[in-house]
Amino acid sequence: MSERAPKTESELVDFVRAVDVRAPRELHERIEALVTERSAPSGEGARAAGSTAGPSWLPRRVGAAATAAAIALVALVVALTSTGGSTAVSTGRAYALTEGTAAIAAPQPDPSAGGAGLAARVEDVAFPNWEARYGWRSAGERIGRVGSRAVTTVFYETYGDRRIGYAIVAGTPAPSISGGTVRRVDGTSYRVSSIGGGHMVTWLRDGRLCVIGGANVGAGTLLALASSS
Repeated sequence: MSERAPKTESELVDFVRAVDVRAPRELHERIEALVTERSAPSGEGARAAGSTAGPSWLPRRVGAAATAAAIALVALVVALTSTGGSTAVSTGRAYALTEGTAAIAAPQPDPSAGGAGLAARVEDVAFPNWEARYGWRSAGERIGRVGSRAVTTVFYETYGDRRIGYAIVAGTPAPSISGGTVRRVDGTSYRVSSIGGGHMVTWLRDGRLCVIGGANVGAGTLLALASSS
């Protein structure tokens, strides 16, 4: 991972919540190393122990409270994901992927897709072109991360200044999402959620997690768009 290491307790909590869980044995070894470092004596002994025991993802400036939070959160993530093999993403964090501003110009229609798709994709999953059929034009793109996974969000706009974000999270198995109401359309399950004053729909396309959300767009509209992509 190339992300900056967490330096405060809140950053550490966010980091562990987003981390992709790997082998439980590796997590166990990280925790054991962390405990060894924190329980080492002061002075030369502590420096000697810290030279080998401290895991690289946890800087020393993070205090004991953050260490305890890390251990608890790692245990929780293992419990939630040990059977499914994928990381759980909170509803709020998923919705946040559809918010914010674009950092890249709007992707153009992909000629090879016959006008149905845009020249933007995550792995083999392309973003739809909704302008001709639904009146939603692409308005910008942003690339970010959730833990170690790349996330691309394409923003769409339509009449009345309505705006949505469509995010695709790279990698399989896809992160899991809970909450909301599950609706089935043409054999595909869509999870519809309300977040504050907005709505969100999550589902899988070719094994990748997709999220559509908007603050001033109804859940029915989002579900119709999601099921058409």
